[in-house]
Amino acid sequence: MTVKASDLLQEAKNRLIEDGWIQYHLHRQEGHCLTGALQEAAGRVEVDEYCDWVSANRILTETIEANSRAETIVGWNDHRIRTFDQVMEMLDKAILAAKEAEA
Repeated sequence: MTVKASDLLQEAKNRLIEDGWIQYHLHRQEGHCLTGALQEAAGRVEVDEYCDWVSANRILTETIEANSRAETIVGWNDHRIRTFDQVMEMLDKAILAAKEAEA
């Protein structure tokens, strides 16, 4: 079974909810940053093809670019005033964009 980008993004969201969200590091005992959550998600679901990972990253990056001034996932995640709720909202937008692209 090939995992869709929307599934990978949803699993990344689940990782942040369950494990916690952090800034400035990929992974720590307290949780994951947004990029780290995508990495963790890819390890928990069956990502059969590299393109699943690339698609999820591309869609998330495009969503961030369209909804902020940031140009990268890391730059957006690590902005000093970023909040967990903003991260969840951005992931929801990216999941919706991925589902629309998959339809």
